[in-house]
Amino acid sequence: MKTFSNIILVIIAGLLLWLILKPQDEAKPIVVTVPAVEGSGGVKVIESVKTVPVVTQGGQTIVVDERYKDLYENATDSIERLNLYLNAIKITERTDTVINDTNLMVIGQTKTRGDLLEYKFDYKIKERTIEIEQPKDRFKLSFGASAGVPTTGGRFVLRGDVGLGALNVGYDTEQRVWVGLRKDIK
Repeated sequence: MKTFSNIILVIIAGLLLWLILKPQDEAKPIVVTVPAVEGSGGVKVIESVKTVPVVTQGGQTIVVDERYKDLYENATDSIERLNLYLNAIKITERTDTVINDTNLMVIGQTKTRGDLLEYKFDYKIKERTIEIEQPKDRFKLSFGASAGVPTTGGRFVLRGDVGLGALNVGYDTEQRVWVGLRKDIK
């Protein structure tokens, strides 16, 4: 029976030694693809207008604000017409938060001649790939206790051990020092 337990101990020691000395696989990074996200701030209407086409003296057709066209045509003096013209060509600047959701914040700045009537911003966050490095094994500190139950008339034995990474050092109640190797199997 003693040779059987020696054979088992040699097999276990050989297996532990093989697990510790075999080449480690390199940790390969995990590649995650984040899909594209598209969206829109929608059309922001600042002032609703009715438009009408007007043909210029050069024969070009342009679209104008119907209300301002009527105000201009019905103006009684040149000062009133000049004020309508200056109002139409004034420079207007505006800054607004166009989109503010969980994915994106877009702040729009506009500069127009005349009044800004409406605007729309669309966006697309392009698909991207992210590599996540897997953590490498580090030395771990471990503590353990074992109980040995005799199978052939020996005494009951208790053992405590401390491990650092793959190396274990232990001490038992028979005043023996134990040294061993350990490998975690995933």
